[in-house]
Amino acid sequence: MTPADDLGAPPGQLRVLHVEDNALDAELVAQALRKGGFSVSVAVVQTEAEFARELRSNCPDVVLADYQLAEKVDGESHFEREMHRES
Repeated sequence: MTPADDLGAPPGQLRVLHVEDNALDAELVAQALRKGGFSVSVAVVQTEAEFARELRSNCPDVVLADYQLAEKVDGESHFEREMHRES
């Protein structure tokens, strides 16, 4: 799993967009999902620009967001801004 991973998941796979600036945390979340029985395709993004690009180009089934990103923009704000752009 790398930031370059896309969400072009095969049928039946859960497409996860993960806003996370810590690679270890991102890997632990992916492992926990798989251990929980989910077949997942995970795209990890760190910035608002990456988040917007992935959200527009790949339709995730779920968005997981770190609420305390290093760039001082929280995951919830990323999501709220993008949802307002869509409406």
